[in-house]
Amino acid sequence: MSGVELDGLPPVDPALLEQARRGQLVRDVIAVRQLADKLADLEAAQRRNVQQLRTGGVTWATIGEAVGTTRQAAQQRFGASS
Repeated sequence: MSGVELDGLPPVDPALLEQARRGQLVRDVIAVRQLADKLADLEAAQRRNVQQLRTGGVTWATIGEAVGTTRQAAQQRFGASS
């Protein structure tokens, strides 16, 4: 069985390279899942903070500016009922 050469290193068994590639893909999938969980947590925290701001009388224009959008987009995103 011929191996794969990597930048002048001794040949590597292609089966080992495939196994390593699969392992990296599994780690990548886990990382994506962890990031999705963190993003969901951050979005929930942001929503709670916006509710607190609205309860405290902060305008949609100010909230929109804080999140980098317009008053109308902030109101649509976080709920006009606040």
